[in-house]
Amino acid sequence: MFELLVFIIILSILVLSHEFGHFWVAKKSGMRVDEFGFGFPPKLWGKKYGETEYTINLIPFGGFVKIYGEDDPNPEYQGGGRKFASKSKWAQAAVIVAGVAFNFILAWLLFSIGFMIGFPTPLTEDTIGIVENPQVLITNVFNESPAEVADLRIGDAVLALSQGGRRIDVQDPSQVSEFVSNSGVGEIAFRILRDGKEEVVTITPAQGILEGRQAIGISLESIGLVSLPPHIALWEGLKKTGQFIWLTVFGFFGIIKDALVGQAGFETISGPIGIYSLVGQAQTLGFTYLLGFTALISISLGIINLVPFPALDGGRLLFLIIEAVKGSPIKPQVANTLNYVGFGILLLLMVLVSYGDLLKIGVIGS
Repeated sequence: MFELLVFIIILSILVLSHEFGHFWVAKKSGMRVDEFGFGFPPKLWGKKYGETEYTINLIPFGGFVKIYGEDDPNPEYQGGGRKFASKSKWAQAAVIVAGVAFNFILAWLLFSIGFMIGFPTPLTEDTIGIVENPQVLITNVFNESPAEVADLRIGDAVLALSQGGRRIDVQDPSQVSEFVSNSGVGEIAFRILRDGKEEVVTITPAQGILEGRQAIGISLESIGLVSLPPHIALWEGLKKTGQFIWLTVFGFFGIIKDALVGQAGFETISGPIGIYSLVGQAQTLGFTYLLGFTALISISLGIINLVPFPALDGGRLLFLIIEAVKGSPIKPQVANTLNYVGFGILLLLMVLVSYGDLLKIGVIGS
């Protein structure tokens, strides 16, 4: 139940920040906003304050801002001065991209807050700030590896290794690699820290995972909680936001490339169900991990919304560019039809991705 509450809070923050971007810029541009909705209709609840009705709707995975006359390209009618179409193309574009911009701003703030209170960061010679609780953490577990069979998990901290009369307290990932590769035949006892409790897991290394030596199938990294003063935290948060925007764009185009050559699969994509399961993992690692996870989802939401596809902000921006080039508005019937079709395709994609999520977490069989 607690995980569900955390998931709902995160979803609400992401949706509201995105839609608030549209809302705020529309208001600043002099447009009349008729409705600010969380979720998609049918409407469950609504309350009007001033000229705007604030609503909660049945389908929770999204939200919208309804701007006066947005679906009517003719700026000339009663009250046309406050209509979306009566404003300049630059003002309209600003409203459209504002949601994405606020997603990026939210990520920047979350990363910055994380650095102020102690953000999990890979430790290198260039690490700055106060480092607390440095640990050697498992960052990846290979499929069908001895580590996966033994139920080692991402986020486990490796404290010590022992075999026969040998024992080491782990301070660095290289110690684990060297110990495993030189262990010979037999089990190795891994002392790990998981959810605040120490456990001992025995694993027998295998050949063929890494070339030229035996291994158990994990990736490790030294990670500590790095605290920074506010002015440096804001700068580091901005750098990390830019870094992950680039990585997300690069990864997204990689998925598109794989799809074009028939190599993409739903196992590389997560929908609401998959995100819900990841929220549970992130919140068990700690509050700052949850902040970072929310920031990454906010960046992903922003990037996806920039895709030039009907029903997304990128599709609306594409329509606006087409109108600017051709010098006349797109017929409302054409734009609305494309948006409805696009929305239907997105819903279908969400169903397929959710089915893939259920397969991945083992709720249903393949």
